[in-house]
Amino acid sequence: VSMKGYWSQPSLSRDFTLLAVVVLFVLFLISVWVTYSTYSHYSKEVASELETESKIIEHTLATEMQNASYLLSALGKQLILEEARDPTKLAGVLKSFDNKGFIYSILSWINTDQKLIVSSNKGVLDNAVDLSDRDYVKKATTDPWKMQIGRPIEGRVSERWVIPVSMGITDYTGKFIGTIMLSIDINTLSEQLSRLIKKDGLSFAIVSKTLIPLTQVSDDKNFVTNNFPTQKLVNVNFSDKPSGLLTYGSLFWGSGNYAYYKTSADYPYIILLGYNAANAK
Repeated sequence: VSMKGYWSQPSLSRDFTLLAVVVLFVLFLISVWVTYSTYSHYSKEVASELETESKIIEHTLATEMQNASYLLSALGKQLILEEARDPTKLAGVLKSFDNKGFIYSILSWINTDQKLIVSSNKGVLDNAVDLSDRDYVKKATTDPWKMQIGRPIEGRVSERWVIPVSMGITDYTGKFIGTIMLSIDINTLSEQLSRLIKKDGLSFAIVSKTLIPLTQVSDDKNFVTNNFPTQKLVNVNFSDKPSGLLTYGSLFWGSGNYAYYKTSADYPYIILLGYNAANAK
């Protein structure tokens, strides 16, 4: 019997085998579709939860910045009344506004030469500290009564890592008379933010628009670099897409991280959140 004749003859076993193969293939496709659909739905849920957490962080950060702005403005109006600008009197005024319960407790006065001469915790300094190299001090001089935010520094007076904010002050005639600086303690800010996060397995960091780390809450010291490679962040067009998932976890749950970013609407910050289901309780 020729091979051609063999394939043309009916064969129950052959047809059953072909049917079984087709059924298995269809089941495989259905399984892949169900798995992917479930994974996609799960990823959207994670993104939604991370968005909610990022809004909480952003709101808290914005509130602290607004409080700092109000404090600087109120203090500036008080200092206008001190016509003599006597350093000893200035120290007393700064100390009266210093509240140790807040995360922004250290207040400083910078004269027109851009030198820090008085602080709320050390009074009148024996040696003035030159801050003319700080951008937030320069901007305060040219744009008074508007809060300027600097990058994290180790305070020369406080010796703690802080986010410095400043506000230039003018008198009633519009003459520039100096700058008030306020230091936001980064450790205290981090502790405050960490208490707001309820989701297990979640880590986060706040970086400047130039990707300088401001604060971080994570067991991984390299959280930002491990989850948000610099090149990936640089390639993001934050104007067109101010928030979203940068990386997705593995299709096989329990492995891989979800990396989410959100730019602050009012301040030059980017909130980075990472979620690993394997670390969730």
